[in-house]
Amino acid sequence: MSFVLVLLLVTQCPMHGDEVDARHDTFGMSHDAAHHDFSIFSDGGAIELRANHPADTVTIDAIRKHLAQIAASFSKNDFSSPLFVHGRVPDGVETMKRLHRRISYRYEDIDSGGRVRVTTINPKALAAVHAFMKFQIAEHRTGDRGVVEVDR
Repeated sequence: MSFVLVLLLVTQCPMHGDEVDARHDTFGMSHDAAHHDFSIFSDGGAIELRANHPADTVTIDAIRKHLAQIAASFSKNDFSSPLFVHGRVPDGVETMKRLHRRISYRYEDIDSGGRVRVTTINPKALAAVHAFMKFQIAEHRTGDRGVVEVDR
């Protein structure tokens, strides 16, 4: 069986999502206690993670710590966390790494969680960021639309 076929089978396997959730849970917050959203904007996108319950300060604190670390790691051109969570290099990452000086990653607190805002004006970097967000939407089964929207 070829590598491409094996990879295709792994990513389409319904159990793959459970594996992604379990690996992500090692960052200190359960998928049962929090939810992801991935947004695509005309200048990049956003990774958001929120606690399901606004009074769950343990999860909110873990989310904020995790996403602040993600923003710092991505800013240093380190994408080892998504590689660990997904078991493969996410779509767009190779180009994002190559064009890392053209992309900005900024952590922000939001209600019940945090967000990493990703911005760029470089067209190739923008396409890579959009591919990365679409990959995340599919892998985390968020139900996000995966189309360009207005940042709120």
